[in-house]
Amino acid sequence: MPVVFKNRMNQTIQHLYLHLERLPGFSIDRIFRGGSMGKVTAVKTMPDIDLIIFFKGYRSMSSFIKAKDTEILPAIEYHLTKSPVYSRHWKHTRTSKGYHVSLEMDEYKIKVDIVPAINVIGARGGMAKVYEQIASEPDVIRPHYSACLAPKQCEFMNNQPQQVKTLIKLVKYWKECNNLELKSYLCELLAVHVFRKDLDKDTSFNLKDGMIHVLRYLKKYETLQIKFKDYYVPDHWKLYLPSPPYVLDPANPFMNTCGDISRSGVRKIKACARKTLSALK
Repeated sequence: MPVVFKNRMNQTIQHLYLHLERLPGFSIDRIFRGGSMGKVTAVKTMPDIDLIIFFKGYRSMSSFIKAKDTEILPAIEYHLTKSPVYSRHWKHTRTSKGYHVSLEMDEYKIKVDIVPAINVIGARGGMAKVYEQIASEPDVIRPHYSACLAPKQCEFMNNQPQQVKTLIKLVKYWKECNNLELKSYLCELLAVHVFRKDLDKDTSFNLKDGMIHVLRYLKKYETLQIKFKDYYVPDHWKLYLPSPPYVLDPANPFMNTCGDISRSGVRKIKACARKTLSALK
């Protein structure tokens, strides 16, 4: 990413921070930059940025979810697109019910998801208690905790060696060039898994070797079974373990980053992996 563009983008995002902090009618704890930009693993010329707004004043996730749809998301959309100053800069592209507001800034080609969250980590006094709380929630509520754990996700990725981040960017570039349905976060976690399991944590590993290992996993996509032990003991939550394929979020044992990919999407992933492997040999 060109330095001049990066500096302008950071300045624009800083202005957005300040504007969001003045969201009328709400008490905001902090705003956190997540997504690929927060993890320093972005590859797109049009970067995707997640801005997670941590709100104060909500004692339960269920009450927060109700407020998101009826109050918070509409207020964010109005504040950013109807304000005389900001309406000229930002275009509202969509609102994902219960989750986020998506905006696009044409001048600098920036896409931003504004994601409401609450501080469940500080409120619960440690990750073990957070996971116990998530486990006690109904299935429809658990996904809403993902944004609240974004700081832990970024912490995990920021602790990885630079060569791993370079491999991540290579995998993401391959994904984008082939227009695959893979989630960016899955690509990140798969690269970390390869580094730890297949490359003996050698920080000077050859990128071609790393990519080959990643592709070997992806050509057998339906058999993926990857877990991490950085923040929790996976076996403690085995009751909630999904059927393969799964690549569990190291910050959230209830989140499978494989997500819902169509059958045709899976076939395309496997075919592209096999084709690229043949070209690399």
